[in-house]
Amino acid sequence: RDGVDALLGLFLKNTEALKLFNACAANAKKSSYRVLLPFNPPKEFLEALDIAKTLEKLDFTADKISYPTENALEWCNGVWFEDYVKKTLYQMKADKLIDDWGSGVEIDYRNPLSHTKKGDSKNELDGVFSCKNRLFLIECKTVNLERKPNSSKSENTLEDAIYKLDSLNKTLGGALSRKMLVSVFKPRPQDIHRCEDLNINLLYGSDLLKLEDKLSSNHEGSEWKARYEAQLALKLEDKLKSWIQNANR
Repeated sequence: RDGVDALLGLFLKNTEALKLFNACAANAKKSSYRVLLPFNPPKEFLEALDIAKTLEKLDFTADKISYPTENALEWCNGVWFEDYVKKTLYQMKADKLIDDWGSGVEIDYRNPLSHTKKGDSKNELDGVFSCKNRLFLIECKTVNLERKPNSSKSENTLEDAIYKLDSLNKTLGGALSRKMLVSVFKPRPQDIHRCEDLNINLLYGSDLLKLEDKLSSNHEGSEWKARYEAQLALKLEDKLKSWIQNANR
């Protein structure tokens, strides 16, 4: 729990460190789970490597980064952020604020009357929970959402995620369900407007966290919190609570 909180704090402080963290994991997929350590990386990137090493997701030396398994590599390439949302939902369930929840939920929404092939209609929801007979869908993004120069489309914009959420929302929950997109990077203005048009709640950047003089007294202490207590405290759970309250009005 504390490790993903600390990672998020670092990457919100310096998004270039997150871009580098993602790039190393992506490049390691092509080279036996190993990659050269970038030259002169920002300190937040090195601190992120320390956290991931402590969590046994990677190892690194003065010139190389290695990932022990494919799962560890995928964790470093974005699954850590899904874990951040997952642990928030877990705590909300423990506090009896929601009825049930799941993460990494695979959905097959084929129409039995259609000729869609098995697998063509499958999607995975990063987070889903229920509260008072309403279904809440959550999609997470850690990639840079800006279009690249001289490219009509970036490798992973928010467009697909917006379409996916809207489609699944109509299929699974209809008018009573709600949807949220959670991103470390700030979306493009047109994506923000698109979310507004489709009633998709959008949470991104520093809005994931809030500055506080100290962490609230009901949080347990740890080495991660000791390092970051002067910086950040969780805000996502507050946002989800507000989301539920507004949905039930």
